Amino acid sequence: MGRIMKNIKSLVILSSLVFSLTIISQEAVLEELVVTAQKRESTLMDTSAALVAVTGENLEQAGVNAIDDIALLTPDIQVSGEGKARMGVRIRGVGTYGFDIAVDPSVAMVVDGVTQPRVSTFMNGLDDIERLEILKGPQGAIYGTNALGGIINVITKKPTQEQMARLKIKGGNNARQDVSIMLQGGITDSISARFNLIREEDEGVSFDPNSGQDDGVHLSGYRLSFYGEAGATEWSLKLANTLLEQDATISEVAFLCNSKVPGFAAEYFGVAGLPANNTNGDVCSANAPANSYQTLGTPNMNNPLVVTALSDEFSQPMSISGFNIVETTDVSFSSTTDLGGMSLTSILGFQKVNSFEDRDFDQLDLNALFQEHAADTETTSIELRLDSDPSNDVTWSAGIYAMKDEGSRIDTFASGNQSSFAAAFGLGAAAAAVTAANPANAAAYAIGVNPLAVPNIIADYAACAALGTCQAYLNPTTPRPAAFGQFVTTTDVQNLNLALTGEWTSSVNVDLDTESLAVFANVKFSLTDQINLLLAGRYTDHDKPYTYTGSTNAPGVPFVTAPFVVNNGSFHEEFNPKATLEYIGDDSLTWLTYAAGFKAGSVGFANFSANAADTPAAMEELEMIEVGYKATIQEGRSQIEAIAYQYDYTDHQQLLVCTTAAGPAGCVKTGDATINGLDLAYRTALGAQTRFTVAYSYIDATWDRFLDDRDPTAVQDLAGKQMPQSAENNLNVSFEHVQNTNMGDIVYAVSAAYKDNYVLGLDPWAGVNDVEDYTMVNLNITLERTDNFDIGFFCDNCTDYEYKRVALELGRGGGGGQRYAMADGRRFGIQFTGNF
Repeated sequence: MGRIMKNIKSLVILSSLVFSLTIISQEAVLEELVVTAQKRESTLMDTSAALVAVTGENLEQAGVNAIDDIALLTPDIQVSGEGKARMGVRIRGVGTYGFDIAVDPSVAMVVDGVTQPRVSTFMNGLDDIERLEILKGPQGAIYGTNALGGIINVITKKPTQEQMARLKIKGGNNARQDVSIMLQGGITDSISARFNLIREEDEGVSFDPNSGQDDGVHLSGYRLSFYGEAGATEWSLKLANTLLEQDATISEVAFLCNSKVPGFAAEYFGVAGLPANNTNGDVCSANAPANSYQTLGTPNMNNPLVVTALSDEFSQPMSISGFNIVETTDVSFSSTTDLGGMSLTSILGFQKVNSFEDRDFDQLDLNALFQEHAADTETTSIELRLDSDPSNDVTWSAGIYAMKDEGSRIDTFASGNQSSFAAAFGLGAAAAAVTAANPANAAAYAIGVNPLAVPNIIADYAACAALGTCQAYLNPTTPRPAAFGQFVTTTDVQNLNLALTGEWTSSVNVDLDTESLAVFANVKFSLTDQINLLLAGRYTDHDKPYTYTGSTNAPGVPFVTAPFVVNNGSFHEEFNPKATLEYIGDDSLTWLTYAAGFKAGSVGFANFSANAADTPAAMEELEMIEVGYKATIQEGRSQIEAIAYQYDYTDHQQLLVCTTAAGPAGCVKTGDATINGLDLAYRTALGAQTRFTVAYSYIDATWDRFLDDRDPTAVQDLAGKQMPQSAENNLNVSFEHVQNTNMGDIVYAVSAAYKDNYVLGLDPWAGVNDVEDYTMVNLNITLERTDNFDIGFFCDNCTDYEYKRVALELGRGGGGGQRYAMADGRRFGIQFTGNF
């Protein structure tokens, strides 16, 4: 805590010094930025909302190249995930880490007016962007479902008649190679076009020495934009395609050694400790007591598998490297027609996404646990909106919105002969059955003691099946109930043979057919010369039916113990209101807002039973009270903001791995929370060529109710605990200076982001899934030559702080253990830009 306060105090002192320096500058004025995140044009300082807006030029100077870099723009954002295809965004502690098509985001991504169904589908990067806006707080009255935390509004550059071209080449360490091309010009006197082509490559974060593959991203794509005018109508048409490829899917491992049932069950993510299946031996030399919680045991450093896994956080030898492919196609059309006293806006969007993934789930060089998926979605949306003349005393807007989201995803899990499932539910269960049937021969079945134990078990298990009267076992200690087949059968023998020589495979498939229809309206009018009232509301009918199918080649053992088909869904009718009372002072704005939003309920990822698949999670709801103040001071040279808020969050969804009778399975648990926060910001022009910004965010995100019953025998009450991925103290500082020279302008840009301690998951495991306070610094120096040829140096994460970005924890009943992914380290290089 002392170090945190010392860092904050130093930045406050620096801010005070900068504030005093603004007195020296009398000529510099901060430019007013026009924003559209609330679906109407207004300047940043005239908008009564917590809003951050950054131009495309400033994004580039800050080193913000993609959505996963936006934490440098505002301190109350947290970006996490295992790579670009499994990305989640949180604003003020509100967000979702959900990569399955059935799980909706809590922060909405809007690109050129079209709401994206999933944040991770926007992979184009932030090249050739006009502006990026971040609107904080629930936006249900404006954007409908899935905008609880806020929205990220991306506006790409509009084509113009000017004939021009741009070539940008960027290269650096980690084998970074980026190329982008832009062409623009008029097709006719009234139609303009703009074409963007990108190609990006790097070596990623982690490496698999067994295959020589890394998890670097190979990204390619294009965007073709048209803009035209016809009478009183202006229109825009955009087509885009992006292809993301990775030659490996790599995460790092952490051995918690906190399994409830060590040895026979996994001590890490499905890895068996039985010597017959894992010749390396146990992964833990000492397990924490079975009744302990969040207590680490001791990894077995005599096990070469463990030693290799823990030797390097950026290298992980695996049995397969895997791969990841995501292709996204977007088409959008928008038009605005002046009707005389009002305007009509129409926005049509279409998105198609195909994705494929193969992953060594346990991330070790063992034939243990594997996952692959294939998914495709198609989303179509339309919005029609009438807007009044913005110069009227009373302004209003009203419209309708419709969306259809169809998709399918199939996940297949395979457990090999070195998995805990093969050991416990296959060999271990068979050993228990033959021992119970032939107690006098128990020594013959002693795995790890008698070298002939396995063939003895196989032979006598087949004999049991032929006899038909041997008690069957679920695992080494639990007899199988009569309801599931009391006696050993030929199916059990087939499962045992598969466990020892092949793979048990289970597949789950979810088919979605979501439809959403909404009507919305808002009106803003004056109560006095200085007091305005905004009233807004949106009624949404959101239907999300699904079909969930499970299949297996090994009935009676994990993961899918019996085939099933479930038809269910989540169906919601919601009205989200918003009311803002604003007071307009001399160069200042004060407001009080009440707003609400909701997120649709959903079925969880990797549900392996009919009962789990038939139980969708509850709908999320959030209500906000926000008080804000903005002012332009020192004759336009500086701007200040102070915003306080409180969230009442109901049924916040957490995607987890739960322990079930049939083994681990995906699940969604919900809880209630209260979030209190404070945002402070100060922007100033130190001179005509110098800008400085400091922003601070305090977030107190605490569970009011969350019963962590992932493991039914070790339920934990998390009420009063900090929510995951929500650091309390967050600070951003940026500095920009332009130096005029004979060769051209030299632009210096420094951005720094500080966050104090936070936890990646529900449960804090010291040194495993907690992130210590850190400071991220980006530096860009660019020479903008007068001959339109620019050269620049960039450095991202110059402090080279190594921290974890996401962690996945397995339930203790399934062995515990965590899998985590590291964030990018220091990245630096040179960029060349030519404008023609």
